[in-house]
Amino acid sequence: MPSGLSVNQFNAELSAFAKKHKPAEYAKVGMQLQPLSDMHYNTDIQTFRSDGFSHQMIDAISLIGLFLLIIACVNFVNLATAQAINRSKEVGIRKVLGSNRKQLIFQFICETLIITLFAIAIAIMIAYLTVPFLDTLINIKISTSFLTSPVVILFLVGTIVCVTFLAGFYPAMVLSGFNPISALKNKLSPGKTSGVNLRRGLVVLQFCIAQVLVIGTLVIISQMDYFKNKSLGFAKDAVINVPFPNDSIGLTRINTLRDELLQQPGVTDVSYSFSSPSDNNGWSTDLKYNNSPKKTDFNSSLIWADANYFNLYKMQFVAGGAIHQVGFCEKICGE
Repeated sequence: MPSGLSVNQFNAELSAFAKKHKPAEYAKVGMQLQPLSDMHYNTDIQTFRSDGFSHQMIDAISLIGLFLLIIACVNFVNLATAQAINRSKEVGIRKVLGSNRKQLIFQFICETLIITLFAIAIAIMIAYLTVPFLDTLINIKISTSFLTSPVVILFLVGTIVCVTFLAGFYPAMVLSGFNPISALKNKLSPGKTSGVNLRRGLVVLQFCIAQVLVIGTLVIISQMDYFKNKSLGFAKDAVINVPFPNDSIGLTRINTLRDELLQQPGVTDVSYSFSSPSDNNGWSTDLKYNNSPKKTDFNSSLIWADANYFNLYKMQFVAGGAIHQVGFCEKICGE
């Protein structure tokens, strides 16, 4: 791009260039710059490898992780405050021996920090061990070196600080606020020392988050079941697609190959086609009604195939039927 020219200006020039050199019916099809950082996350344009991963998916997964982290913090706070009475004598003895409230708060927060560090270490080990399984699940190669990247390390440090503060500060305030005489006599009231109102609020929050996650999981399971079991309008089971050379010699032998394949046990039908019904490699073309000056606002997909194509995939015609066998082909389908 020429120096001194902004992105918007260059996109405007690209649009003008497209209108000038393209036919009028394609005037709306323009060109514009795309940042390299947008290619992986743009599911509308993607790349030729079609390996885009949307920001919405990343945000959704991150939100689920955040919810789980909040639930863990809530559980920690509830358990720590519920066990406050069991540690009341410890707090009373420390105060009698001269410990002040700041020292006690520091002690309890340090305890929380140690627990958090152990949890982070275990989480890193689990992540390291499960990355190969994640590669298989999402079909994307993920290197374990990301665990040592500055961004991940910064995130882990931030998580340690936030979790330590959120899960340790309130229990520390509760435990350090005990009256030493009452604590030593074990006359603490559970309702006053456990922060019952806060605990109830945290439990309600926890159950709300859990219900949202459960409902979301049920919806995803329902959608996946729909994807797997919904009829696509053609038979897709036990169909094998095999590339076939479409040179002049290969085209003269397709009938011989068909006869040989049909003699094989287990092969019930053979068809020659450019692609399968669900393949994205088909062609497309726009349409124009009779005597209409404008083309339609939709396209029609084209797949070159022989007449047996419809029998193999058990496709039902809405109207019309197979006319004749097409000689050009690229794939063999056996069922």
